[in-house]
Parts: sequence; structure tokens; C-alpha cells
Amino acid sequence: MNYQYLNDKELINDIYEGNSNAFKYVFDLYYVHLCRYVTNFTSDPDVAEDIVQSCYVSLWKQRKKIIFTSSLKSYLYKSCYNGYIDFYRKNKTISEHLEKLRYIEVQRFQTDLEFNSENLSLKKKKLEKAIDNLPEKCRQIFILNKYEGLQYKEIAEDLNISVKTVENQIGIALKRLREELQD
Repeated sequence: MNYQYLNDKELINDIYEGNSNAFKYVFDLYYVHLCRYVTNFTSDPDVAEDIVQSCYVSLWKQRKKIIFTSSLKSYLYKSCYNGYIDFYRKNKTISEHLEKLRYIEVQRFQTDLEFNSENLSLKKKKLEKAIDNLPEKCRQIFILNKYEGLQYKEIAEDLNISVKTVENQIGIALKRLREELQD
């Protein structure tokens, strides 16, 4: 059945009485307009539809308790606006909570980073001290190989020593560094 209402009072009364055709009429009459209205606030048509649908569900469930002080159209627009405000407050609270969690995680990351940085700095100083404690020739060969990237043969030629001597000195350096840095 397709109903046509001449005034809000008759329509409101039929909805109050539980007439689903009257409710469908109101739904068909205002739904698209209300969705556009709420989309202006949310910028998300899906969220707007959810809000409008919630308002219609509330209208149907609360129909016997609602006291209309203005037109049904005004009531629906006001109800949808209030639905948007509730949605906004809820999301704002969630956003604030997420922002607090993000802040805590950033602080934790920063603390970890500072700790690791300090720890790395201490280890680097300890390594530098251990390298400084190596015998002169051993230290020189180790630095040429590990820091300057020279091959054993190149070091041997530069220092006018045998490749076997370079190998032995690197072995001695690594053994002493392992002993000194062991913890």
C-alpha cells in the first residue's frame, strides 16, 4: 500500500501506532536528503548512512516515547545532527586515546634508541681503547685491514713485510680484542 499523508500529525500518529507503511513512507521521503545532510558533516557517505539509519531505528523503537514539538522533518534532521555529534565525540575520544598511545610508544622508542645509542657509544669507546692497547705494529696492521680495507698483500707491500706476518699480526690482534672485549 502506498500512503500519502496530508499532515505531520496524521503521519506521526500512524508511526506512534506502529504502522510500518507510515514508517516506510517517512523513510522513503527523507532518507536520501538526510544522508546528504549528514555527509556534509562527516565527508564519508558510509558513515552518514550509518548515522541516518541509527536515527530511523531510534525513531521506530522510541516512537511511543517521543514528544514532537516541531515537524517530523525537523525532528529527523535534528536527530541526525545529534547522531553525528555523538559519533564525532566518540571518535574524538578514540582519536585522543590513540594519540596518547602513539605518544607513549614514541617516548618508549626514543628511550630505547637513546639507551642503545649510549650502549653502542660505550662499546665503541671500549673497542677503541682495546685497539689502542695493541702493540704498535699489530695495531697499525689491524687498522689498515679493518678500517681502511686493505688486503693482506697490500699491507705487506706497504709495510715491506711478508703476507704471513700480516696474517699472524691480524690473528694476534683479533685474539687480544676478543679477550679484552669479552663480557
